[in-house]
Amino acid sequence: MIGEYAAGSLVEVPGECPCCEPTAPCDVVQHGLRARKTGPEHALAVCRCHAHGLCFSVYPAGFVPYARRPLLEASGADFSYADAALDAAAGIAWPRSASGGSDRWWTTQRRLLRRLCEVFGAAGIAGRDRVAVALGLPLRLLAHVAAAVGYRARGQAVVAVLDMLGDDLERLLLAGALTGSWGRPWRWRRAPPRLEPLVPAHLTAPTIPSTTSERMLRPGFS
Repeated sequence: MIGEYAAGSLVEVPGECPCCEPTAPCDVVQHGLRARKTGPEHALAVCRCHAHGLCFSVYPAGFVPYARRPLLEASGADFSYADAALDAAAGIAWPRSASGGSDRWWTTQRRLLRRLCEVFGAAGIAGRDRVAVALGLPLRLLAHVAAAVGYRARGQAVVAVLDMLGDDLERLLLAGALTGSWGRPWRWRRAPPRLEPLVPAHLTAPTIPSTTSERMLRPGFS
């Protein structure tokens, strides 16, 4: 789930969990904090809904489970997934070695590029079709991502898709959910208070992990 943080603390505990139903109201409390060695520079709030027995972590906007960097540029982050693609598109390969060390390495750049390619359906035509239809993207654009060879070509193909998305984080999260890169994302809106699924109901399919408990999901948002 995505929530708002300020000074490292969750601004508002979500009033609902993903299992909320009109006939089964939620009872959500902040259960604890989960420290991370990488990713957000603060601990993540872990919430529990006593009504449904569901535990879930709340991520700041831009981060996904197990990601060490934000998807798009974010304050306080040295670089993002998008930065790896932008540098690759410009032919800038991150160093393989550096005296004194570096926060940007070739292996990291390749890993972030590969993950973005997967988000845009590089692993299969079914995922590309779903992303193209749901986000209104040309299928040929996504096909270029799958067919690209070499870090520069992959970077250019990924940047072309990001440009069409207009750096829209929620559409990027939807693409990743549709291709199985992460679980179904939810966002807690504070005004008016409501839990909003970022995957429309008509796009829900068995290929998107269902929300049961954090331990039972593949990298997901709840």
